Amino acid sequence: MLSLGDETILDYQIRHLAKLNIERELIVVGYKRDLIVEHIARSEYGIPITIVHNKVFHETDNAYSLSLAFEHIDPETDSILILDGDILFRIWSIAEACPITARQCLHRRQRKKIEPEDCKVLVKNGFAASIGKSVQGNAAYTSMIRLSGPLLSEFTHMLKSRE
Repeated sequence: MLSLGDETILDYQIRHLAKLNIERELIVVGYKRDLIVEHIARSEYGIPITIVHNKVFHETDNAYSLSLAFEHIDPETDSILILDGDILFRIWSIAEACPITARQCLHRRQRKKIEPEDCKVLVKNGFAASIGKSVQGNAAYTSMIRLSGPLLSEFTHMLKSRE
């Protein structure tokens, strides 16, 4: 809900995603849920939005919130784009970094120095082998992933496991 000129970061993201022919958006909320739900209800975006409530957001992490959102998708037929709610992007950066035609995509930045608080990606032969804050990665994850097909099914299964 952070203001960005005349709109919020949330408005900016939704408005730009609508331009990419995204069929619907799932937004997982926890902190300040009522404020976000009211804001979305008052706004016109031109895209269906489903609000998913993480009641235990203060005890869980992004993976748990993502698992709640995944209860609303069909991993056998859907293609998804995962974005963190606090990032800014230009519409062309999504289209270029994770194009609709790509079945799988993880956008990352090569950096000379990766900071400890960065979510790191270990890239091997052009593929993400590991991802996480504790991973000894060679790139920083930019909070943008596209998944579909068998990888989406496996990812969904792993999110639901207790591992």
